[in-house]
Amino acid sequence: MILSAIPSYIRARIKNALVNLFYVPSLDTEKITLEGEEFRHCVQSFRHQVGDTIQLTDGRGTKAQAQIDDIQKKSLGATVVTRESVGSGRTYHLEVAIAPTKNMNRIEWFVEKSVELGIDLISFVITAHSERRKIRLDRLERIALAAMKQSQQYSLPTLHPLQPLETYIENQPVTGDQIAYLAHFHPEASHLTAEHNKNGHYRVLIGPEGDFSEDELTNIRSAGWNMCTLGRRRLRTETAGLSTVSYFHWLHV
Repeated sequence: MILSAIPSYIRARIKNALVNLFYVPSLDTEKITLEGEEFRHCVQSFRHQVGDTIQLTDGRGTKAQAQIDDIQKKSLGATVVTRESVGSGRTYHLEVAIAPTKNMNRIEWFVEKSVELGIDLISFVITAHSERRKIRLDRLERIALAAMKQSQQYSLPTLHPLQPLETYIENQPVTGDQIAYLAHFHPEASHLTAEHNKNGHYRVLIGPEGDFSEDELTNIRSAGWNMCTLGRRRLRTETAGLSTVSYFHWLHV
């Protein structure tokens, strides 16, 4: 929404009604500075002025309010007036490890919608059948940040760089407090909805458009991952990923 074309008295009411969230990497000090895109969004899009109160987060579960003290050409200064730790707002921890699709738009869509629903960690893996072996992590991080703010959340998920599946399995082993699922369209696999603890730590591994190889399936299962299915239909990679996040979201609402 661009407020500049709206009469000033109506614009003031809209600003008071909307909760616009701005990102600051650190909220440990009383004085903060908004720069770059956050500054432009605050001042140019929403026309905030000196004396206005704005909502802030550091993406680490902190919710804060600050009053704008001064506005310069490329930055503004503000004083934090309230600060509280609210965390992610979820009782569970969810990680999805996924092989990026050939069409990058589809994996960007997955990241955006997953963050809106609620996710803690997204890991990107390269498999034997992967068609995409490069991603722009910085772009995906910007998409995740925008989705966090749009959905009024205060916890920004971690995005791990693209890495070979073997490296991921070796460097992030399944620990005793985690429940790890290998999503695979197989008639003998139990459904993801079989049983869950609302306070659980869940990890779900989603394969590429060509699925995992037989060797990969064997290695993943031997590393402690339990095979599961997401239903009776074969899903696209990004659909499988979002179905997983959606399931946990609605289970714990």
